[in-house]
Amino acid sequence: MTHRVHLQQLVLQEELQQKQKKHNLSQEAGNNQEQLL
Repeated sequence: MTHRVHLQQLVLQEELQQKQKKHNLSQEAGNNQEQLL
């Protein structure tokens, strides 16, 4: 039981990290566009 919950927490952490990576990438892309202007 606790093992399954632990796995769920790991999956949630992975999803959060992926979201943060995408967010950081989109921010970097926005910064690059501003520099190009």
